Amino acid sequence: MPYRFLPPLAVISVIASVFLMAARSYYAFSFDEPLQGFTRGAEYETLYSIWKYVFDGTVYVDQTRIPYDGTFYNWLFYAAYGEITGLVLKALGLSDPWLPTITRLITLSALAVGSFITYRSFNDTLEIKDPTFKALSGAFAVFIFFGPLIGFFGISATPDIWPMVFTVAAIWLFIRQYDSAPIKAILWVCVFSYLSWGFKQNFIYIPATVGLYLLIHRQWRDAALLTVIMCSAGLITLAIGGGIYSKMLYFGGTHLYFTFDLLVRNIANFMVKALPILAVGAAGGLYFSATRRVVLEKLTQRPVLVVPFLGGVVTGIETLATSGLQASSENHFFVFSYFLTFAALAIIVWAGRREMVSGAFAGILALGWVGNLAATGSVLLGFKGVVSVRPYHESLVAAKPCLKYLREPFFIANPYLALPWITPSKQPFVMHLNYPFDRAAGIKMEGGGVGGLIDQGYFATLALDKGRNGHFDGSNLKRYRSRPEVCAGLIIYDRD
Repeated sequence: MPYRFLPPLAVISVIASVFLMAARSYYAFSFDEPLQGFTRGAEYETLYSIWKYVFDGTVYVDQTRIPYDGTFYNWLFYAAYGEITGLVLKALGLSDPWLPTITRLITLSALAVGSFITYRSFNDTLEIKDPTFKALSGAFAVFIFFGPLIGFFGISATPDIWPMVFTVAAIWLFIRQYDSAPIKAILWVCVFSYLSWGFKQNFIYIPATVGLYLLIHRQWRDAALLTVIMCSAGLITLAIGGGIYSKMLYFGGTHLYFTFDLLVRNIANFMVKALPILAVGAAGGLYFSATRRVVLEKLTQRPVLVVPFLGGVVTGIETLATSGLQASSENHFFVFSYFLTFAALAIIVWAGRREMVSGAFAGILALGWVGNLAATGSVLLGFKGVVSVRPYHESLVAAKPCLKYLREPFFIANPYLALPWITPSKQPFVMHLNYPFDRAAGIKMEGGGVGGLIDQGYFATLALDKGRNGHFDGSNLKRYRSRPEVCAGLIIYDRD
């Protein structure tokens, strides 16, 4: 067959992706010392919230009140990561600087679990028997979780990866069981839907996709059951969580805006980092136009197999609607990549059984795998991208000695240095990512924000970035005097 060479090529390309993830993990983890280098931009937010959970702090607080920190993800993420982290710290007698290492390992473990479940979801639901297609489905399953699209999110304290695993599990079980045990399948969907939503509140892909399928096929009882269970679970959670929790969960009181340029940038990044997925999507589209009758015949025989196609539509719409919001990244494409691959593989597998797959399929997929191999290799060889986050760790550690004896209360402009295990404080000011956007939008802050507190002389010491020209957050720093020495790129100011 003309595509026999594809599995070895796919395996080599996937091995390169796994090797890149392994190289990044090598520099992000150490069992000799607790590394602090951040693996993504706003990781300090989640790390600080998990720290508060572990050490009995109040996790959800009003971000407009002193000290302006924010907790914007759902409760189960902090509870799960916090419980596991606290247990490991206690069992091994570790101090809190090890918290980043433990949380990142929790995320890393999801990559292997997700790859396995994704492989099962492809092979079980599509009943793949051909060794070539089985090898390709395995390569895609690993690539979805270990590929460049996931990148540093796979080794970060982030709520994105485990909900993706739950989504794949829900879709797999629903397709596998719905025809024979519909109530059981709906209950599994509800369990995994709540787990994924409990980690990150925008993860409503499962009920949206399954609910759409049930409505299209007029399965009113099952649709009602899904709706009642999920709405009840959500409303009960919001009631128990209280007002601040509900407010923070949906970014109440903070400024959000959509940027078309950011959307375009994220789409471009997705296209570069997911070349094999785009290739299989293109091949699936090509073969759908040529084998439409075969696809429709298969979907008529077993309608539940339309779910991956519906999931692609649902996640595609959600991705375009949200990936242009400020500070968004290509993580909004994670679940879409799974559904796109699943739907395209289904078309190709069905066409292959009718011996309708030709060399065009091999050529398109080969371009995707070769392109990924080239892109991954360019990062590994240092031509572009980032492999090591160790320099960030070294810069943070270098700043610790000169920040050790700051008079309290103090304010550090770098939120990573403000984390309580790096620069201990009775009242850490680890400001949330949206703080500058909120200030620019005129949102009222307690005490007039950091700038207002500085004007009032609230802080005994300030540690600000160089280049501020004697100003910070609207304050002219007139009540403070700068020290002559520079502390790791920070200028220290003492209150008069």
